[in-house]
Amino acid sequence: MGLQAHSEAHLQRAAERRPERASPLGSEEADLRAAQLEQQIFSGDTIPLIEAELQSFLSRYARESSIIVGSTRLAERLETNEWLMISQEMSFRTDSANNTIGFLERLDDSVPRLYVKDFSINRTRSQYTGEITVVGFARAEGLTSEEESQR
Repeated sequence: MGLQAHSEAHLQRAAERRPERASPLGSEEADLRAAQLEQQIFSGDTIPLIEAELQSFLSRYARESSIIVGSTRLAERLETNEWLMISQEMSFRTDSANNTIGFLERLDDSVPRLYVKDFSINRTRSQYTGEITVVGFARAEGLTSEEESQR
């Protein structure tokens, strides 16, 4: 086999192994994906309401996992033109590593979605203590801040 024939055969085999390019989404599939994404973001009329909802979900998942909340910090927010990211930090303790795993699994399955941004855990003789920071997202369009809503 000559060099050119060998190169052509190699290119043909490479083309056969290459996965098909994804076709453009049909409107039904695009609508389905948009609906799935909407379920993962928080919604509310004001930023403080969204912050309170995020903190409520975080506390509930901790309680359901037998995690004792030590403290929470004031939620922090980052706004862009179209999106709001809310960050919530919490310290906790528990007597079982399995409780912590259950807590992280609840966060992973959460709707709306809470993403773990930072996580640390320490073990003493009889308990585990840790800190976690989670973030949630919301569309910024149409939201008002607390100051605007009190006017």
